[in-house]
Amino acid sequence: MDLRKRNDIPAFRKDALPAEKEDERYVELKNLEKKIRRPVEIVSFLLGILGILLFGAGLSICLEALKASFTLGVVLGILGLFILLVTYPFGKNWLERRKKRYAKKVLALTDSLLNIQE
Repeated sequence: MDLRKRNDIPAFRKDALPAEKEDERYVELKNLEKKIRRPVEIVSFLLGILGILLFGAGLSICLEALKASFTLGVVLGILGLFILLVTYPFGKNWLERRKKRYAKKVLALTDSLLNIQE
């Protein structure tokens, strides 16, 4: 039997076994992690897109690809650059505050999953 066939055997074995139900506490912990991170990721992503678009529009105006005043291009470019520079620290700070807010619940769930008793 060649190596590739031998490596496929555990996957077949796993498919044949009945599916294990995940612990409700583990599912709740995964959902809580999504609840903590998802808003930060979405807002940071949108701010990044907005910053890139403003910077690009400002650059296009300055290079006279778009017909508008040069001053408007500089202002838009600086505004876009400012948004890009602020997005990472803002997202990092916001994520830390959200982690602190949900820390007790996360610790309680992890302690119960790991069977840690105080």
